Order: sequence, then structure tokens, then C-alpha cells
Amino acid sequence: MYDVYNESPETKNEVLIRGRYLMMACDIEFCLFNIIMYCSSDPNNHERAGQFKEMQMAGKINNTISDLKKYAPAYYLEFKDSFDGLEEFRIIRNDMSHGKGHFPFAPDFSLFQIITVTKDKFGIERIKFKDYNKDYIFRSMANFAKIIESLTYLWQRLKQEYNSSAGRLI
Repeated sequence: MYDVYNESPETKNEVLIRGRYLMMACDIEFCLFNIIMYCSSDPNNHERAGQFKEMQMAGKINNTISDLKKYAPAYYLEFKDSFDGLEEFRIIRNDMSHGKGHFPFAPDFSLFQIITVTKDKFGIERIKFKDYNKDYIFRSMANFAKIIESLTYLWQRLKQEYNSSAGRLI
């Protein structure tokens, strides 16, 4: 049985790393959801919300970009850098969500390694090791925090425009 009160230092550090990335994933997903909804002519359309819920992260990113290009192309161009950073985020998020993590040199926690199974170009499944060093983790988290801030600002602007055009109080 897993004892949450007596976690090893390795487990505590892994939770800090994975947990932060997954918290950011929730924030990014919430931003993408709101961007899609406020690009729509009816942000209260439950059908579109249901479609979003069923998508994987890549689909959520791609659909948000597509909707923004279609309904608010000027905003897409303005926030393009933030959307461009989402591919790197998606890859890391998938690693942190679906891979097995460990610190190969524990008790040195400067390198976090993720083990995943992927298909190569021939369709053969291979075990893959990906290294995330401490500097990269901090840099990427800071970069993703900026993306979240930018996407939050975008959906707030879309919401404000919707409320203004619908004659509602903001």
C-alpha cells in the first residue's frame, strides 16, 4: 500500500515536477476552451463544449487555432507566438501524463527522466528515454506561465467583445 505520509524524496520531487506541468495543462485547457467558446456566435452552445471535452490535447490546440483563424484572424496573428509554444507544451504534457518518471542519479534531483513507449517510423514500438534537466524544467515552466497569461488575456478580450456586442453588462 502506498503511504502518502512517508513519501520518499524522489516521489516528492516527481510530484512537484509532474504536478506543476499538469496544473499548467489544466490552465491551458481552460484557456483554449474559453477561446473556442468566445469565438463562437453563441458561447453558451453546449454542443461545442461537448465536442471540446472529447478531444485530446492536440485536437484542442488545433481546433482553437482553426476557430481563431476563422472567426478572429487578427487575434490569431497577435497571439501567434503563444500558440506556437503549445506544441512543445503538448509534448511535455504527454510525457508527464503518460510516461514513467524517475531520477536516474537520485539523490541528485537535477535530472528527471521519462520513459515512454512510442512507435518508430516502421510502426515498431520502442522504449524511449527523455531527459529533463533542472534548468530546462524551470525555463519551460516560466515560458508556459507566460503562454497561460497571454491566452487568458486573449479569452478575456474575446469575452469582453462578445458581451459588448450582445448588449450585456461586462
